Amino acid sequence: REKPPSLVELIRRVVGQNNTKVQCLPSADYAVGTILGVERKKVGNLVSSMVLVRGTTTELWDQLRRCQSRYSHVVLLVEGELLATPDPATCLADSRHRKVPYMSVQATIAKAELEGVVVLWTNDQQETAMILKWLRTAVQQPSSGWGQRNVELGTASMSSERS
Repeated sequence: REKPPSLVELIRRVVGQNNTKVQCLPSADYAVGTILGVERKKVGNLVSSMVLVRGTTTELWDQLRRCQSRYSHVVLLVEGELLATPDPATCLADSRHRKVPYMSVQATIAKAELEGVVVLWTNDQQETAMILKWLRTAVQQPSSGWGQRNVELGTASMSSERS
C-alpha cells in the first residue's frame, strides 16, 4: 500500500513528523495506535471496490473485515464527492459517471455503519490529514475510553498508489 508522497508529507506536516511512522501495515491504510484502523478510499475507488471478487465478497468488505479482525475500532474514510444521477443505474463519483447505482453505494455505507464501521467523508487530502490528526488526538483522550498515550499514526507504504 502506498500513499502518494504528497499525502504522506501533508500528514507529517499536520500530525507532526515525530508522530507519524510510514510502514507496511497488514491491514488498513492508517493505524492510530494499536486500536484504530482507518481504511481510506477515494470515492471512485470506493465504487470500484464494491464489485464482487471471489464470487462472494467485494474488495471493500474483504478490506473492512481484515481491519475489524485486527483493530477494535475501524473507520472507513471516503475522500471525494458522490452524487446521484437521473439514471438510477449510475452515480457520479468525483464528476465521473460510474455504472453503479447511487443507492447501492449508499446501502453499502449503511451496512458498514450497521456492522460497526464508522464512515467519515472528506473533500480532499487536506481534510483527510486533519481528520487523521483529530483521530490521533481523540484516541489519546482519557475520556475517549481508549486512553492510549504517545500514539503514533502509522501509514501504509508499498510500491504503487492505492486509494
